[in-house]
Formats: sequence, C-alpha cells, structure tokens
Amino acid sequence: MHSLGAMQSFCSLKLNPAHFHHASESVSPSLLETKPVESCCRANFARAPTCHVGRAFPSEYAPRGALQVTEAVPGFHMNRLSASQDTATKGRIRPEDVVVRSAQSDEELEAAAWLRAKAFYAYPEERKFAGQLHQSMKAREEFDLLKIWSLEKRLERLRDPRECVVAVVPLSLVSATTEVDRNAIEDFIVVTEESGEESLIIGTLDVVVAKAVDGQVLIGNTYCPAYLANVCVGDVVRRCGVGHLLIDAARRFAKDHDSDGLFVHIMAANEVGRKFYESCGFVVDKIESTNEANIRGHCLDGIPGGGKTMLLRDDQN
Repeated sequence: MHSLGAMQSFCSLKLNPAHFHHASESVSPSLLETKPVESCCRANFARAPTCHVGRAFPSEYAPRGALQVTEAVPGFHMNRLSASQDTATKGRIRPEDVVVRSAQSDEELEAAAWLRAKAFYAYPEERKFAGQLHQSMKAREEFDLLKIWSLEKRLERLRDPRECVVAVVPLSLVSATTEVDRNAIEDFIVVTEESGEESLIIGTLDVVVAKAVDGQVLIGNTYCPAYLANVCVGDVVRRCGVGHLLIDAARRFAKDHDSDGLFVHIMAANEVGRKFYESCGFVVDKIESTNEANIRGHCLDGIPGGGKTMLLRDDQN
C-alpha cells in the first residue's frame, strides 16, 4: 500500500504494485476512516481510483499490479491530496499516551492491514458498497504479505531487514476522550499481549533497509539506505503527533540496522504528503522526470507522466 495524508494518513508510495502510499485525505465521514500521510506509504496494487505512494516489498511477494492512478471519479484522488477541513483532534490523544513499536501478533498485523486499506483506498459515499469490497480485498492481500514478512523474520530468512511498526493506544482512553462508533473502528481493535486489554491500532508504517525498492526508479545514494512505506494514521488521532512518532520509530530501526540514510517515495503532486515529511525533517532528494513517468505509464488526471515520483531524504539522519 502507499504511505498518511497530511498527518492524518501520511501516504508514502507503495513501493511494490498494490501496497505502499501517498499522503491523501479520506472522504469518508467515519471517525477512524484513515487518510494516507504522504509517503508514509508506497506499494503496488492493481488499479485503484486513488493516488498511491509506494511500498517496499520484494517482487516475489508483491501483489500484482503497478503504481497507477485511475480517474474513476473526476478529481477524486486530487481531493484526497488536499488538506483536511475537519476540526483538529489535538488534545484528545496525547503523544505520551501512544506506544509505538513493532507489531507483536497476527491480530495487530491484520489491524494494520485494514488501516492501510481504508487509508489508501477511500471511496465517496455514493460508492460505499464497492469501496467496502475493494478495501476488504486489499486488506486481505496486505495481511497475507505482512504474515509472510513476519514468518520469514522468525525463521531468520528475510533478505533485507524490515519491520511493520504500529502505534497503539488503549481503547478505553479513546472512548473516554472521543465519541467513537465501535462498529467504525472494529477492524482496528486488538487485545494486547502484555495487558490483555483492548487497544486500538491508530497508525502504522513499514521500514525496510535495502539498496533499492521494487517498482521505484529513484534510489537513495547512500551506502546502506532505508525506505519508508505504507505510512498512515487514523482520523481519530489526527494532528496529535502520531505521524511524527512513527517516523521517529522508523529512524531508530534504520539506525539499529546500520542504515546511513532514510528515504521515502511520494508522488510529486502530493503537496500534503510533502509538507508532512518536511515537517519531520525530510528534504527533496530527487524528482522523476515527466518523460520517465510517462514511459512507466504513470499518468495523473489523464496527463501522461503526471504521476511522477519524488524521493525525499531524512535530513536528520
């Protein structure tokens, strides 16, 4: 899937077809309908009516499809790339209330998969039924990939170090500070292994240490680069600093694995995602040319090459 939209759902490009993301805004009124936080996600999925930012999955495990944008609804994906007009939720959830760590169970991986599916494949209300079917399919695909990663990690067979990072908060705290429809967040509720209490997965991202990412032509020029993908945060914690907490966790993972550069792919048209990453200390490293994007078939709004990719580098690393 692709990476949170503006800090709601930071969308980073899905590095492989069908999974990582660009920052975008969800159009659903649901409280926890996620919005991609720019480059907090990227991957490759089959064609979908939204903008995607990539993900870093090895080609043998990546879902079929390639980073593409299909204009199913006029201006739909551009709407998702615009800043949210919703009331900020600052003060509802404090950064100190949030635990950011590696996913610890299949249940948490599944919740992360659902969060990504709803963040990167949002649909307008008039297409709600089709959207639910599509999101369900993408959530299953994502969950299968995450389980493969988890299994290979336990068997010490991962080709490149990678981690699924989640942001977790006690469900009781969310319920006490926000009017939440449990049905709207059911897919993100988990039972934490340590306490046995119900918690809510409110954010997620993937970080992988690798020379390059499948499906992306822009490569970080460092000896041991790391890449972000599938960055997204739920609406219930918008503007509460969760996106920054996720990025900080990715930085620690990259440093622990001797990475000397942290990067993220986003669509060049994703202004919201770019602003979010810049607020986290990222700077523009490279921009794909329109001609290169056109050759790869990355169009946007019917403009050949309009879906070109931008590579951002963490200037704090």
